[in-house]
Amino acid sequence: MRNYTERLYLFPSTQYIIYIQAVTVANITSDVKFVEIYTSSTAAFEGLLDAVVDKSDSTILLNIPSVLNDTRDSTMHIIVKGPNLCEQYSEVPEHLRVSAGVETNEIAWQAAEVATNKLAGEQFKVGDNRIYGNARSCPLKPGEFYKIMIMVTERNSSAEPIVLVKSIRVEISLKHHEAWIVPIVLLLAVIGVVFYLYRRKKQNLTESLLTYEMAVSQNNENHKEEIKSAILNFEQRPASDTQSLSQATTPEAISINDENKEETSSLVKVKNFEDYVRQAIQSGLLDKQYQTFPRGQTRSWDYGKLPQNKSKNRYGNLIAYDDTRVILKKLPNDAHSDYINANYITGYKKEKCYIATQGPKPNTVIDFWRMIWQENVLIICMLTNVTENGKIKCEQYWPDIGKKKKYGDVVVLNAKHNVFADYCFRTFNITCGEETRKIEHLHYTAWPDHGVPLYTHSIVIYLKKLLATPPGNGPVVVHCSAGVGRSGTIILCDICLHRAAAEGLVDVFAETTSIKSERVNMVDNKQQYLFAHLALVECLLSTPTTLPCNEILLTRIKELKNQLSMQQDRLQNIAWQDEALRLVASPTQLSERNRAKNRFPELISDKVSRIYLKRYPTSDEDSDYLSAVYVDGVKLQNHYLATQLPMPSTINDFWRMIAELKVELILMLQSPDFQDLTCCAIVPASDEFNPTPYLNVIVKENAELEYYTSQKLLLIDNSEKPSRKQFITILCLTEWKPGRDQPPPPVMTMVTFWQAAERIARGDGPTVTLCHDGVTGCGLYLALSFLLERMAVERECDVCLAVRAVRRSRPDFVCSLEHLEYLYDAAVAYLEYFETYANFS
Repeated sequence: MRNYTERLYLFPSTQYIIYIQAVTVANITSDVKFVEIYTSSTAAFEGLLDAVVDKSDSTILLNIPSVLNDTRDSTMHIIVKGPNLCEQYSEVPEHLRVSAGVETNEIAWQAAEVATNKLAGEQFKVGDNRIYGNARSCPLKPGEFYKIMIMVTERNSSAEPIVLVKSIRVEISLKHHEAWIVPIVLLLAVIGVVFYLYRRKKQNLTESLLTYEMAVSQNNENHKEEIKSAILNFEQRPASDTQSLSQATTPEAISINDENKEETSSLVKVKNFEDYVRQAIQSGLLDKQYQTFPRGQTRSWDYGKLPQNKSKNRYGNLIAYDDTRVILKKLPNDAHSDYINANYITGYKKEKCYIATQGPKPNTVIDFWRMIWQENVLIICMLTNVTENGKIKCEQYWPDIGKKKKYGDVVVLNAKHNVFADYCFRTFNITCGEETRKIEHLHYTAWPDHGVPLYTHSIVIYLKKLLATPPGNGPVVVHCSAGVGRSGTIILCDICLHRAAAEGLVDVFAETTSIKSERVNMVDNKQQYLFAHLALVECLLSTPTTLPCNEILLTRIKELKNQLSMQQDRLQNIAWQDEALRLVASPTQLSERNRAKNRFPELISDKVSRIYLKRYPTSDEDSDYLSAVYVDGVKLQNHYLATQLPMPSTINDFWRMIAELKVELILMLQSPDFQDLTCCAIVPASDEFNPTPYLNVIVKENAELEYYTSQKLLLIDNSEKPSRKQFITILCLTEWKPGRDQPPPPVMTMVTFWQAAERIARGDGPTVTLCHDGVTGCGLYLALSFLLERMAVERECDVCLAVRAVRRSRPDFVCSLEHLEYLYDAAVAYLEYFETYANFS
């Protein structure tokens, strides 16, 4: 019996009933089976829980962190563990006691039980004897310790309703006039310590982490807030501080007396950095700067080349420099166990601020965790996937979620993870001996090896997450596969952001020179060097356009719809940033025969994004052309193809493209205009046809729905041996009138069509979108798809980002104010119609 696997993309915190039925080619059906599931939550606390004691009335003021990805039916519980109950206390339900680590002989009560959105991000006073929801906040006594826990539960969760837990220990100090009882309290404390030490071995992991987490938090809070607020201040600057690019002047660079350095000087004030980068790209200055960097080894790495250490290096030409390498404590009977392919990197005014290292190999995973523990590391930045393009790039050095695994003397628990489109943020609790530490694992998953991410936006979010995470007293470990290109780029950006926050200055060239002197080939190529500049521009100077999908989103969209012209101008002014990341291409030079394959020759695309078909016949030099461009999706490069409705002269080439690229979904946004002689039917009226001698297409099913039609086809490619079968679905939107310059259908119709398309399973081939000219309808639909997918996955609404994303393939996508407004209306329709399922609020 053959097993089938299908990946479903579902909303978190949602109940689903999935029906399964087998259907044979002969249309024989099996019994219907179903399974009911409840998807796990992606909620997370944003920030730390801290508390301030008010001695005047013996209360504790909690500063409760915000909750990301909260659901509409969630409840926040505030539970207090202390020495005594008040008369009208509220009991803690048994399932909450267990998760809170409250044993049967311990005293605890609920101080509040209310909807999460009432308390998240707010202050709450513990001990004021007031009623909050179904609980009373019992008065507290001076001279006592209290453990306070905040827990978030979801009403509809099937198995484990508790999705978040955070706790803190607080002492209410004695008032001055009560100081006479201190000796008695100290005596009792001695007894308590004995009892505490006995109990300590039995406490759960959350409890053992508490003291350590609070100590680290205390040491880093001031530094973290200083950096974070400084960066945010750049975002919130007055509009007058930023010149429009149409009025840009020569950037105010910092004076450098040495004329020989004029070609490569890059010390610039933050407020002028955007203009500097734009001019440096146009003039070729960035290329000249990068050419001055050395390539390959510049310092000795003799120790790493020893035969005993050779197998510890992933690449033979990327070895740790001797004078900056991380030296591990030697293991007994192993004289060379002090080597790991890792180097210290100097940060902003801090030596050994980072460790740049390769992705662990099977034989170095234990060494990696030895280094993490020895160096007191609290943050790991991972910038590679375990496998890329079918090759292993890094050993998975952590256990699956909720699991423990021992690596040498270090036990790692994967305590929590939050998965997003471009990154996964994990929390590891690692234990060595009697001590446990918490590690934040920031995993960026959308960075191709030797290249750069699709969009600067997601790396900016990642950098700000890194800035907001306290590093403790140890270095930040950064690794990709080799530990040089991607790792160097992130370290470079982080250093520049810290300097920008502290001094208001940026010097990318100088910082790159510095980190390259400490590890070979940091920032591996020109594209990564360019990307670092563009990411810094967006991080420091770009106007934020992202809106969280919360209760005020509808209000904010109404405001933005009154500023469409301003947004259009801003998109035009920053277009150079997106164009800079596109590969440089010469204008497309087509033969007259291929120009005739375009319904509108003025819309011919450039060479960067266009597809190239296999020649058929091989002697026909023009047979590799079809008017179609690749378009990136939220997660995948070249996820879509945008093309015009086929012409009689290109219909056979169209089906060759479908076969070659293994397309399984075709989205027709308009039907062919049969009054136009350049149009033709994609699928003939017959049930079977042969677009080429080696392709056979059979119509298997036709269906008409409210807004669209659906066809299911079987394509048989006889050019392969054995013949390959490919199932194809064609959805044709019936509400968008045929022809050019026709207004799009009602917004809800388009959103419904997008939902129908997203429900269709497909393979690795691109999804093809078709409209009359290959630009107007395709651009609007693809921007809408990008927008709604990010709303569903990231819980963010960003129309400008969606437009920027699709314009990287064709700058003429989404050019009208009407289409910009349409995208905002689509966001509103999606939010209102699917609110029950998306749980945005």
